[in-house]
Amino acid sequence: MKIPLLNLIERLRSSQWVLPGLLAMSAVLTTALALQVDQWATTHMPELPWFVFAGSSNDARQLLSTLAGSMVSLTTITFSVTMIVLTLASNQFGPRVLRNFLRDHFDQVVLGSFVAALLYCLLLLGQLPATDTTSPLASLSPSRFYSPSSVFLRSWASFITPQNQFKLPMS
Repeated sequence: MKIPLLNLIERLRSSQWVLPGLLAMSAVLTTALALQVDQWATTHMPELPWFVFAGSSNDARQLLSTLAGSMVSLTTITFSVTMIVLTLASNQFGPRVLRNFLRDHFDQVVLGSFVAALLYCLLLLGQLPATDTTSPLASLSPSRFYSPSSVFLRSWASFITPQNQFKLPMS
């Protein structure tokens, strides 16, 4: 009984897409919650705070599509360069390097945060009204991306910063 459960836990731990998948599901839930808060705020708040995005639905569409495109580019460049480095390292040091990378939770969180940001932008783009209006969705929901975007940029900066710098021996 314990052995199959331990095997399942080990397979989930070493899977590259479990943690990013959970983060993507949290982005879907966050989007649904953000839309509900937006509807509540428009009925109960006569004046919106200063930090709220003030623009039309076309402005929000442009902002969200730019953010989604940048998240796709950032994810693609980051992980394609990482895969090139891992390919070269695994040729030189063996396949264990790749296995260690796949099991690293920090890399999975970075990938998941990139996917979650992209999914959040795409889900909000699908909910924007077709006409050019100043709606609550066009003002509050894009503003919610500003604080998570700082987390995504911080995780990207931490990801590209060398964790263990090699020190060359002095001659």
